[in-house]
Amino acid sequence: MGDKLTIALLRRAEALERQHELRHTNALEELAVKIVNLRSERAEHPHRSK
Repeated sequence: MGDKLTIALLRRAEALERQHELRHTNALEELAVKIVNLRSERAEHPHRSK
């Protein structure tokens, strides 16, 4: 029974690790989208103060 518990815990840890990597990737993608949006806003409104 100990082996089954160990395997379950390892699988859970791996799943959490993948989930964390996915969240990290999503955060980077959101940041990239914000940067692109800011750049396009500045291009549309060049006289607006920064």
